[in-house]
Amino acid sequence: MISEIATRLAENDVPESTMLALMGHMSRAMLERYSIAVKREAVAGIRLHESAARQNKIRK
Repeated sequence: MISEIATRLAENDVPESTMLALMGHMSRAMLERYSIAVKREAVAGIRLHESAARQNKIRK
């Protein structure tokens, strides 16, 4: 549950200082893990979108 909350906060661009205040016991290192996970998901989404766009060009 805590990890889901931290991930949602990171996805919504909540400042790190606010996230640390809200999460209380979380260290900056742990916060970085969630930020990195969100960035990885964003990159994966971009790649998926680009792949779909390439497939659409091939079909046309």
